[in-house]
Amino acid sequence: MGQPPSQEVSFLFSSIEGSSKYWAQQPEAMSAAMACHDALLAAAVAQQGGTIFQSILDARCIAFPSADAAIAATIAAQRQLQAQDWGGALDPLWVKMALDSGAAERHEDGSYFAPHTLNRISRLLAVAHGGQIIVSPTTVAQIGNHDTADYTLRDLGERRLRDLAAPLRLYQIVAPDLAADFPPLQTLDPRPHNLPASATSFVGRADEQREIKALLRHPDVRLVTLSGPGGAGKTRLCLEVAGCMIDEFAHGVYFVPLSTASDTLAVVASIAATLGVKESGSAPLSASLKEYTTDKQMLLTLDNFEQVMVAAPFIGELLAAAPQLRVLVTSREALHLAYEQEYAVAGLPTPAARSYMAVAELATYPAVALFASRAQAVKLDFTLDEQNIQAVADICARLDGLPLAIELAAARVRAFSLTEMLAQLGNRLVLLTGGPRNLPARQQTLRGAIDWSYSLLTTPEQQLFSNLAVFVGGSDPEAIAAICNPTLDLPHTLIQLIYKNLVRTDTPPVVPPPQPGEGWGEGDSRPAQGEGAVPPLPAGGEGWGEGASRYTMLETIREYALYKLVERDEHEAAAARHARYYLALAETAEPELRGADQAEWLARLEQERANLRVALNWGLAHDPDLALRLAGALWRFWEIHGHLSEGRGFLTAALKASTEMNTARAKALNGAGNLAFGQGDYPTARQFHEQALVLRRQLGDKRGIAASLNNLGNLAAEQGNYQAARILYEQSLAVKRELGDKVDIASALYNLGNVVRSQGDYQMARELLEESLSVQQLMGDKGGIADATFSLADITLYQGNYKQAHRLYEESLISYQQMVNKPGIARALEGLGLVAYSQGNFTEAQQLYGKALALSLEVGSQIEEAYLLACRGRLARAQGDYRTAQSLLRDSLALFWKLEHRSGVVDALLGLGILAAGGGSKQAARLAVRLLGSAAQILEIINWLPIERTQYDQALNNCRTVLGAAEFNLAWRKGEATSIEGAVAYALANQFGNQAV
Repeated sequence: MGQPPSQEVSFLFSSIEGSSKYWAQQPEAMSAAMACHDALLAAAVAQQGGTIFQSILDARCIAFPSADAAIAATIAAQRQLQAQDWGGALDPLWVKMALDSGAAERHEDGSYFAPHTLNRISRLLAVAHGGQIIVSPTTVAQIGNHDTADYTLRDLGERRLRDLAAPLRLYQIVAPDLAADFPPLQTLDPRPHNLPASATSFVGRADEQREIKALLRHPDVRLVTLSGPGGAGKTRLCLEVAGCMIDEFAHGVYFVPLSTASDTLAVVASIAATLGVKESGSAPLSASLKEYTTDKQMLLTLDNFEQVMVAAPFIGELLAAAPQLRVLVTSREALHLAYEQEYAVAGLPTPAARSYMAVAELATYPAVALFASRAQAVKLDFTLDEQNIQAVADICARLDGLPLAIELAAARVRAFSLTEMLAQLGNRLVLLTGGPRNLPARQQTLRGAIDWSYSLLTTPEQQLFSNLAVFVGGSDPEAIAAICNPTLDLPHTLIQLIYKNLVRTDTPPVVPPPQPGEGWGEGDSRPAQGEGAVPPLPAGGEGWGEGASRYTMLETIREYALYKLVERDEHEAAAARHARYYLALAETAEPELRGADQAEWLARLEQERANLRVALNWGLAHDPDLALRLAGALWRFWEIHGHLSEGRGFLTAALKASTEMNTARAKALNGAGNLAFGQGDYPTARQFHEQALVLRRQLGDKRGIAASLNNLGNLAAEQGNYQAARILYEQSLAVKRELGDKVDIASALYNLGNVVRSQGDYQMARELLEESLSVQQLMGDKGGIADATFSLADITLYQGNYKQAHRLYEESLISYQQMVNKPGIARALEGLGLVAYSQGNFTEAQQLYGKALALSLEVGSQIEEAYLLACRGRLARAQGDYRTAQSLLRDSLALFWKLEHRSGVVDALLGLGILAAGGGSKQAARLAVRLLGSAAQILEIINWLPIERTQYDQALNNCRTVLGAAEFNLAWRKGEATSIEGAVAYALANQFGNQAV
């Protein structure tokens, strides 16, 4: 501590808000918290040379030699206190603080005689809130170089305090990392306002409140417009912000509802009535209103302005006449005035649908918290728990986080179970009715809220709004032009829907706002697009401006628009145009998925995935041949991006729905076989590929024949039948060379290289793969380049060149990531994990395997899952966790056996055999030798990692030592004589000795 100051002194008083309650309810926790509080405060005070001269319960009285030192210590202390985790019922622990300065005489006991100053600072502390720092004008006057400080002073105006004769101007310190917004000061002169009391608590929106308040405080912003769709909670947010800012407006904060206003005169009358302004003489009411507000420091909140946009110019005139006036507006669209800042109000943050998180984590989402709060209001025993939290989270996600929708849904918890509610949310607009009767009718139902917006649209806007309902997940300008009514002035009409918050865009339209007094110009002409036309890459179109991007609707809004589209009897025609458009898009993209622009087209299809689903479902119901063509064109996209189950479902359904025996059917059979192969469903994959081969031979489709031979080769190779695979690949390559297609030739070389590698001929495999890679690079096939690079990395790894293998796996990983090729990413991560494992970097290997496994489970790749189980089992064995190793290797073996994956079965048997060999006992050694002998006879050629080859040889040597030569040879012969079924059953039935368990 520094020497206690005397003469001119700056004082800091502090106390803990709600301390009496904490001491009564949590005495032990409060005692520990006070010790922490005192330590944090003392450190900040000492740093600035201050002295704590008195402590009364939780209150502290501190003196500083200067105002700057007092402020620095106060800010530092609050930062520490507000960042501290107080734990449980004490969190947060809010400390209020006050600063005042004046002449003071120091007594010998360390106390101070300064009755006027100390009395005044006590009054300042009494009106503050926890976390707040109130400063007197005498302290402000003594501040040194304020320009370099990391804080600002918020002027709270002149306030009357108890026992003080004259009003005192108060300030609040605002600093980064500190709470800045508090309820009104508890002074004797509350600021005037007419804000209606809320019957319910306000949930969430802390960031939005902070940002809106900052805008209202900005010197260049006079008008803030909260825009958003019906039900977004604009009015409630407006009232909450206004209520928190009462202290900042000396002449009051006023709320003016405009739901019944219809013209400028009605708006003027509503504002005047709220402020108590009457007409004066012959002057119009608008003039009296301007005169009244001229010198007023006031916040005016205008609710539901969208229906009286004609009155916007008057608001501009009012702002011009009253320089201290601030206006906060709720509206479906901006007013387009000078000094205006639009603030879009979206739905509350929600967890993604089926987000499997803990109760505590899901409960932190504002949408979930709002549902729980409102549900408890109608059902007292409602609580969030493990049984209902997922349903609540899914309900909130389905409702787009719209507060009105969530409140209406929560009000139904007495009538419906959460499961029933979820089931009915497919028809949100019927379910969500019955809001509080004291609200306007349009706010009592979600349909009413949207009806209100729809009724204010022009006829062209209503027409486009309803047509946009055919899109799911958004659309781009070209799709809109091709599918929606071509007679509309689309750019201009769409922009109007955006400004009215019925449509959202991730890139604002390039249309300059009008200057004060100017009107809106005509929109650009409609882009020339015919039905089914395919948009170019990248997206962009004539008449839309360079900023044109993607346009979406909240799902709740889209459902309403769909009702309107059906009501207009336009739904079937629009849906048919939609399906034909996306068929054209998919068929245009199909060849590009193996070209230089692969990543761009994959990204485009991913962006349109929801629309493609809609088109497929429409085709299955109305045009099976269209569905077959569309599904057949999309299989490679589904494979690369890991949507294997979705793709298989659509392909299977399309093949059943269509009876055509044509090229489209062969392509769909081929796609279905490849996706089944990707998930390890080899019997089904073989069935599809054999059917495709027969059909392609009937059609004389040589390219298709080559593809089917290649795919059957893939099946043979994956199941360990390398010689059969090599024959099929060579047949396929011969046909492809005859056709002269370089991309197909490169693919055949790649597959042949892989099977030759599996046969142990690394040199020939490298030559084939490098030839494939050179062709892929020439053609710019990013996917082929990534695959060939990955296979070369495998060869390099098996040859023990870890540094080069790591580089090649990294190269393939980057390429797969650019394409969002999830199966490829998983394989590359596994490869990097094998490098780390081989080099003894077990922690890194564990992390890489974990990431790869998560992706494999996501895409449903059971083969990759089985491989990763084996990798993790070997890693656990190397780390000495034998029980985990046994469990993982057994799971891997069982999955490989289920998938009929011969090489995988061998891999798992070898892993279990090496594990058993470390047991040390004769029983474990006999088990190990039988397993290793069985694996050796099942597959002659084994691709070893150097580390695994060493472990295998060491395991055999250990077993010979334990058993002796004769018993070892006997056990080995038993293993060789065991069938593959018997080896698997033997491995799964036996324990692996003391070491393994």
